[in-house]
Amino acid sequence: MTIYKIKKREIKEISDLGGIFYKDIIEKKGGFKNFLIKKGAYIGYEHSPQDLTTKLPNITHIWNLELENGFLYGSTLGHEHPPSDFSVQEIYEFQNFGAMFIHDKSLNKNLLYVCKENDKIAVPQNCIMTILNLSEKDLLTLDMANPEQNPSSKEVLKKNKGPMIAIYNDSNSNVEFKLNHRYKSFDIKEDLTLDFKISGDKDLYEKILEESSRLRNYNIEVIEASQFIECEGRNGIKYSLNENFDKLINSKDKTLHKLLGML
Repeated sequence: MTIYKIKKREIKEISDLGGIFYKDIIEKKGGFKNFLIKKGAYIGYEHSPQDLTTKLPNITHIWNLELENGFLYGSTLGHEHPPSDFSVQEIYEFQNFGAMFIHDKSLNKNLLYVCKENDKIAVPQNCIMTILNLSEKDLLTLDMANPEQNPSSKEVLKKNKGPMIAIYNDSNSNVEFKLNHRYKSFDIKEDLTLDFKISGDKDLYEKILEESSRLRNYNIEVIEASQFIECEGRNGIKYSLNENFDKLINSKDKTLHKLLGML
């Protein structure tokens, strides 16, 4: 039987880690709905077997956080990976519409990957990464990482009074992107909010791609993610991930395990 360690992120934890940046949004929208205190913010399922050759993907289940006026698109808020000899720390596969925001400190770039079903992202070392929902439906992601060689920390959130970015909806098809000025790579002097008018489920994904030039003004490069990626493994070999996670995990080659140094 496969055993997962379950970690539910509570609303209080999200509010605390969100700091002043989240506090302003939550108060402006009338606060969270009461039922979220019991439901929480999102759930992670971590698989850490003793034999890493049997490692299965971790699962993250993210839902939007309903406010009295609109909702906050679900987010992991983010964590930081320190510098490492390994160029790839984690591989993610999105199961539906979402995004990954990566501040690559080695390149001094902010990268916003917009993702659809089965799109993959390779998370580099020396970065801050955040998963964001882009749909009114729940978001599911799968990820593979070597649990013995994947250090991360959320201390950066406390230092900068919240995450780098937040996306929220005022219930009138008006989506707002808010950037945290405490992260100097945005080159803004105060928190900045950008409006994106949308309609329907898929439109936020498309809207971001269509209006990527607006985000480029603030040092954010929008990238349309792909189902197929290539990256260098910890053994120096380049790997092509050209199948879905379920096939990669169950294949005889065990490509993901080799790439991440688990085999």
